[in-house]
Amino acid sequence: MAVMIERDQRVLPFQNGDVVPKERFIETLEGIGDVVGVELLEGMVFVSPPIRFFEHSEPQFLMTRWLSEYYERTPFLKIGPTTSIDLAGQNVPEPDVCMFLLHPELGGCRINEKGMVQGIPELVVEIAASTISKDLHIKKRVYQSAGIPEYVVWRTEQNAIDWFILREGSYERLVSADDGFFKSEVFPGLWLDSDAMVRGDLMKVLDVSRLGLGTGEHQKFAETLKK
Repeated sequence: MAVMIERDQRVLPFQNGDVVPKERFIETLEGIGDVVGVELLEGMVFVSPPIRFFEHSEPQFLMTRWLSEYYERTPFLKIGPTTSIDLAGQNVPEPDVCMFLLHPELGGCRINEKGMVQGIPELVVEIAASTISKDLHIKKRVYQSAGIPEYVVWRTEQNAIDWFILREGSYERLVSADDGFFKSEVFPGLWLDSDAMVRGDLMKVLDVSRLGLGTGEHQKFAETLKK
C-alpha cells in the first residue's frame, strides 16, 4: 500500500514498518526526488509525521545556526540539515543536522557517486518531539552501532538536551564542564550552552560558541586540518 507524504504531495510505494532492502530504498527515493522525513533503520521504513514549527523547525534552525559558527572557522567541515546518510548495514537515517569532516585524509565521510553522504559523520543532531521514542531507541542504537562519535538530542517538549559520546562502543552521556557548558571531545572548541539553547537565547548560545572557538585547542585543530 502506498502512503501519501502530504508535505510534498508525492506517493511512496511503501509505508511505516515495511522491511525494504537498502538498495531498493535508495533507488526508490532517487526516482521520486528529494523527500524529507523518510528513513530506513535496521531495514525498516520510518515515515515521520508533518513537522511542527515550535517543536521542530525552529529548534532545528537554532542548532544549525550554532554549528555554523564552528563551520565558518574550521577547514574541511561540512554541515547538512535533513540529509540522508548511507550508513553500514540496512540503514539510511536522515538526522536533523549532521556535521562531518570532508578531508582527503581525516574524517569518516565521503560524498558518493549518487551525491549522498556515505560513511560515519563525526556528529549528528536530532530534534526529538513526536519522534522522541525513535530518536532515543532505534536511532540511538543505529548511530551507536555505526560508530558515530557524538550524538546530540534536543528533547523539545522536555526542554532538555542530551549529548552522547561513544566510548568503547557504547554511548555515554557527556557531562557538562564546571562552567555548565557541553564541550565536544571530537571537535575541539565546540561548546554549547544547553540552558540558553532550550530558552531560545541565540545570542548567549553564539557568545559561548565564540568562547570555544577562541581557545588554543580549536586553533591547533584548525591548523592541523590545513596541513
